[in-house]
Amino acid sequence: MLARQEAAAQKAQPGRIVGHIDGISQDGDHYFLLGWACQQGQSKSITVQLFADKVANGVSKQGPLFAEAANLFSEPGVAQACRDSEGGKHRFIVVLPYGYGPESSLSIHGIRVVDGVPNDLIAGSGAKLALKPLDPPYPALPRLGGSYRSLTQRPGVFMTADELKDLASRINRPGSYSTRRFGLLAKQIAQDLKSGIDWDITYSGPDPGVYEYAFSYEPQDQHDAETRAALKVPASVKAPAGAAVVASRLSLYAAQRRRDSPALMRR
Repeated sequence: MLARQEAAAQKAQPGRIVGHIDGISQDGDHYFLLGWACQQGQSKSITVQLFADKVANGVSKQGPLFAEAANLFSEPGVAQACRDSEGGKHRFIVVLPYGYGPESSLSIHGIRVVDGVPNDLIAGSGAKLALKPLDPPYPALPRLGGSYRSLTQRPGVFMTADELKDLASRINRPGSYSTRRFGLLAKQIAQDLKSGIDWDITYSGPDPGVYEYAFSYEPQDQHDAETRAALKVPASVKAPAGAAVVASRLSLYAAQRRRDSPALMRR
């Protein structure tokens, strides 16, 4: 009876925080921390908190940066280490802030989901991390369904002709929300065109940072010089930032004007 009581008491105790930082990967200027973490006996995903060395008043010490959920698909080996028979998700990919990479002293704390144990460091914290591919170790996600639609069915910006006509009818309804939003779009287009930026600049080189900082919506001042050099932007011209977003706005505006009623054409 005593043995059964001791076993029941041990079973009722919450599991401890376990996990492992598998390594660090790189994609352009960004680094990613890969690993897994969980509270043993719990299928619910836990939160992991990233700690890194910070310098304050000339003194370097570890401090928290931010927290992320360890809620990506995990393989059977992780489930076994987590004592999770329900197949929960316990992997994480943490995007490191700019300036942090393989040489940084990084640690991960797992945050418990059931009280009774400390929020503990996981294995690999503070150790030198080896660069490894970003390929996920968990099973691939299922392929999405759907079929190809020709440009006659979707003339632009991922909208069908019927959807464009419906949007046009709402834009031409006086006082409607769509009317106000289209007015804001028209003002934004005017600002884009008067910005002094050469939107005709193109790039087909191998540097992924140029695509991120010039054509997606991630402009960063610290990359301005290298972006201008790669694009051969004259000193008198502004380098593009968010060109793909600007192009999508222009595409929607142009598609609407081609298909709209006379009232919207006057707009």
